[in-house]
Amino acid sequence: TDSHMSMEWMVSRGLSFAGILLLFVGWSLGGDGIGHDIAEDRGAFLLTRPRLRRFFVWSDSGFSFGLMAALAWGLTLLFVLLALVHIIRFPPDRSLSPTAFLLIPLSGVVFAGLIYAVTYLCTMLIPRDKTARVISVAVLIAYAYLHLKAYRTWGGVTQYLFPSWWVDPFPYKYSSQAAPHIWMELGGRVIGILVLLLIAQLVLERREIRA
Repeated sequence: TDSHMSMEWMVSRGLSFAGILLLFVGWSLGGDGIGHDIAEDRGAFLLTRPRLRRFFVWSDSGFSFGLMAALAWGLTLLFVLLALVHIIRFPPDRSLSPTAFLLIPLSGVVFAGLIYAVTYLCTMLIPRDKTARVISVAVLIAYAYLHLKAYRTWGGVTQYLFPSWWVDPFPYKYSSQAAPHIWMELGGRVIGILVLLLIAQLVLERREIRA
């Protein structure tokens, strides 16, 4: 019916808005770590304290992922409450399983985490903080373009060099042919996040800091 169609439209737009908000938060947090302090010549004091430099990478990341997780599950809880009070109604033949309410925010956090890790690494590699943020966006757009180009034109195994960063949160759908299982998809993205943060740690440990 029209009412069900309008509800589905509202739900899809609501999830899209929540996803964009989560990605913006990940991008913002990724540019506000120790790399931001170094770019503004405020990192010397922090890095002369009796702590290993890797501490700052993982404390920044732990705090940021905690915020992103709280936001993702908070938005999911709001969605559940709206469904319970019947502001949002699903068609009689459609429903979301409890697993979907776990996987939807988890997929969002992992995706936002990749955005965070790319931006965080850029702040380590690029001296100027604002430039690093812009370049991180350029990298993400370029990767998305390469993914679409590989998927549509190159075909074959070549497209697996640029897998989608997004993971389809619904267990009955697959987001790529390279890893046709939701947990493999999420695991691959988590490994990608860890690799990017380890590179950021290596860059920070080798970087000369002006006093």
